[in-house]
Amino acid sequence: MQLIEKQLLLQSSRDAFGRFERESNRLHILGFGDPRRLEDALLRVERARLAYNDARDALAASLMSPGLRAKFLCLGPSAANGPDRIKGVAKLFWELAGKPTGTAEDDWYRAERVLSHVLASKESAARACYAGSA
Repeated sequence: MQLIEKQLLLQSSRDAFGRFERESNRLHILGFGDPRRLEDALLRVERARLAYNDARDALAASLMSPGLRAKFLCLGPSAANGPDRIKGVAKLFWELAGKPTGTAEDDWYRAERVLSHVLASKESAARACYAGSA
């Protein structure tokens, strides 16, 4: 891979992190507000986080041998919708809503919905990648 291509991947990774940082700051500014707006803001943060992960992984893959690169790029996100990730997003919903009592179940389902929505297209792309490498 050419040096210019690696520099472009590095810049892409930096840009993606910048988007993630901006969306995270917007979420922080939004604070305790309308639950629907919080959910939309968290959806944007999650999309930005996944875009950053993709850019970071592309940069890492550019440093690998071609054989290892192909295998690495077909790896899916590890436990992206696992209980720990859902718990973290649910806790964030709860904290942003002002830590109200009795919302744990609703916060959990909202977190599942946000994460499922964001990752649906990524899972489809991963299936296509595995099918192409078989």
